[in-house]
Amino acid sequence: QLVRSTARMTVAARLRQVWPVALVALFVAVLAAVVYSEGHREGGDKRGAWRAVSWLIGWLYFFAWSLSFYPQLLLNYERKSTEGLSYNFVWLNLLGFVSYSIFNVAFFSSERVRESYRIANDGEDNLVRANDVFFALHAATVTAVTLVQMYFCGYKRSRGPLVWLSVRVFVAVSILAAAVYLVAVFARGNELWVKDGSGNFWTMLSWLYFVSYIKLVVSFCKYLPQVWLNYTRKSTHGWSLTNVLLDFTGGFLSFVQLFIDASLESDWSGVFGDPVKLGLSLLSLGFDVVFLVQHFVLYPPSSQGYDNLDVEEQSSSLTE
Repeated sequence: QLVRSTARMTVAARLRQVWPVALVALFVAVLAAVVYSEGHREGGDKRGAWRAVSWLIGWLYFFAWSLSFYPQLLLNYERKSTEGLSYNFVWLNLLGFVSYSIFNVAFFSSERVRESYRIANDGEDNLVRANDVFFALHAATVTAVTLVQMYFCGYKRSRGPLVWLSVRVFVAVSILAAAVYLVAVFARGNELWVKDGSGNFWTMLSWLYFVSYIKLVVSFCKYLPQVWLNYTRKSTHGWSLTNVLLDFTGGFLSFVQLFIDASLESDWSGVFGDPVKLGLSLLSLGFDVVFLVQHFVLYPPSSQGYDNLDVEEQSSSLTE
């Protein structure tokens, strides 16, 4: 029975290795079809084709980034353990995605925010899209579910302090600072929204940027505990590689979409007008490369007595 179960897991692991290639092939096929149809339809032009490409890339990075949360959830469930997953990483992730959700929902759904942005940026529209909003809300929700796994499902945990004091202080100070800033904006009695291009610090638009910078800082800080945990354990055991590959894909596609949109609008200031999206893309790409180097070069699974991380994790849960 154990041999059959392990064999099934091996087949499943091989499928997981194949499906990213299939996803890339599907992306290329759909992209070619969209560009061809937009470029050759009656009255079509290159700008229309590139807008279609941007739309497609936007939803593809949304799905890649959104799916990247589930391999770790499934790995935790199959192992009945959260060993190898940094609790600091998850807590920082939740703070970041709640902040990102506030920023994206406001910029996408509020006409007053969009008008304030146009006034402050020479009439240009912001580049927040529907897929940005859905991604942020979905990410915050799934991260919260991961925390439920970690604290309320009885899973095996790592020994020692689970959350560093520095992370606790950072989370508390970030929430307090955002709350105090918001109260100050209202208490000053100034106009809450930008009425000219002066860039007044005490406006709701400035507060939303402040919240978005929390996400940007978190995006840098949150990866460091996981990198350190892998380093101290000399292993990526318990850290889903599929998560890393999907995150890398999402970061790359988000980066491409941002530059396509800026090119179409002939306004490269739009790239820097959404510093969180640009920063997220670059940080995701950079740290994912670090994780890949850790997994394949520094601490390869084969050097630790197993060939595939996910297979080993799943097989161990059968023998416990």
